[in-house]
This record gives sequence, C-alpha cells and structure tokens, in this order.
Amino acid sequence: MDKELRDIVGAAIEESSTVMDETPYEVTSAPSKDPMAGAISDGEAIDIQYNCPKCGNNIRTTWLFPDATMTFRDECCNMMVSFEGRDK
Repeated sequence: MDKELRDIVGAAIEESSTVMDETPYEVTSAPSKDPMAGAISDGEAIDIQYNCPKCGNNIRTTWLFPDATMTFRDECCNMMVSFEGRDK
C-alpha cells in the first residue's frame, strides 16, 4: 500500500473512532410531512432542522426512525452529524 493510501485509510479510521457529540436539533414536523417517509417508517418519521457544525447554515432533513441514533456526513460542509435516538 502506498503512503497516500495509508494516510487516507488512517484518517478514516481515526475519524470513525472519534467519539462524536450529539448534534442539537429541533423537530419541525411530527410526523413527517413526507408521505414516502411516513410509509417507510410506519408513521414514525419526523422532520428536523439543525445547524451545520462548521458554518452554522440551517439544514432540514427527515429522520426515518427517531427511536434509533442517526449519524451521517452532511452535504453542507462534509461534517459528521449525529442525532441520538429517543424513546417513543
């Protein structure tokens, strides 16, 4: 494996092992206004908004299963965000 690839793999492993803080969010619609999300989640999906952890832009998304933690890399500034699942 060449050095560049080792550096990329090493950075990905380091990032994935970092403990991430929960991203603050606000529920904008419960249940979600997206009919497809409602159908997929048996009506459990919610719409939320949060601020990008890097630039502060307001971002909206649909959380299909809010009883489970949702973690993903957002498209705004390519930052990891995490929303802690909640009890029903």
